[in-house]
Amino acid sequence: MLHKISIRGIVAFVMVGAAFAVAACDSAGAPEDMPSVVFSNLSDGDVVASPVNVCLESTNIAIEPKGEIVEGSGHHHILVDLTEDERTLYAASGNAIPADVEPRYVHMGDGSGCKDIELTPGEHTLTAVVANGGHITLDPPVVADVSVVVE
Repeated sequence: MLHKISIRGIVAFVMVGAAFAVAACDSAGAPEDMPSVVFSNLSDGDVVASPVNVCLESTNIAIEPKGEIVEGSGHHHILVDLTEDERTLYAASGNAIPADVEPRYVHMGDGSGCKDIELTPGEHTLTAVVANGGHITLDPPVVADVSVVVE
């Protein structure tokens, strides 16, 4: 038996599917249960003074000190003014974040969520990356960016 499918029926089916997909995702487009990180005290375009107090908040992942690699946990890193090549390496999953490039790569291996960072005057882009106990970016990556102006 053949069923007639109208364009209206197809559109309705697609719209219902899209509504379910949107309902399952947060405002950033990631599923609600996926780990995420945000800059809790900074927004794009903020004008700040150095040292800049940078605070990060993560959801759906435990933040704990570096060391042991524990599924569902990690610690924060703040990467300053990444080049495109650096962003490809260190904000992508499965790559180690170098420990010897401070002040541009700030490790928060003590499990903290806030850190004061010395920045020169001008515009800076800060990238938050959550990595596992061995400083390896998670898969999928847990990353956020914010641009600020330092006076």
